[in-house]
Amino acid sequence: MFKLFSGDKKTSSAKRSEERKHERIDFYQSSFFRTENGTEKTNECWFNNISMGGICFDTENSDLEVGESIKALYKIETKIRHDQCVIRFKSKALNNWRYGCEFTAADQQRSELIKRYIEIHVLNVH
Repeated sequence: MFKLFSGDKKTSSAKRSEERKHERIDFYQSSFFRTENGTEKTNECWFNNISMGGICFDTENSDLEVGESIKALYKIETKIRHDQCVIRFKSKALNNWRYGCEFTAADQQRSELIKRYIEIHVLNVH
C-alpha cells in the first residue's frame, strides 16, 4: 500500500537534475496551504508524498512559482503541523498543478514524526 521512493530525481526550474537528499513516502491527505506573498490566502490541496526534507501536493492553484514561500498545514499521527516551505518544482498533473516543496527550517519534532511514520507504514515497525 505504501511505497518508499529512493534514488528519485528532482527537477529545478533550470531543468537540471540532482539526487534527492531524502527518501519520500506516499502520504495521501486532503488539506490546505497558505500563501506567504502578503495575501495569506488559504488554498485546498492534496498531499501525495512526504520526506524528511519536504512535501509534495496537488492543487488547482496555478499561481505559485518556484522559489515562493508557503505554509503547509497537515496532520501526521496526532499532530497538526504548520510548516514553512519553499517551492522547488512545479508541474502540470492532469487538471491540477503539482508542487514539490522543501521545508525551510530544521524541526526535531517534525523529523521524529516523519521518521516514525516511515517506520510504521513502510518498515512495519511498531
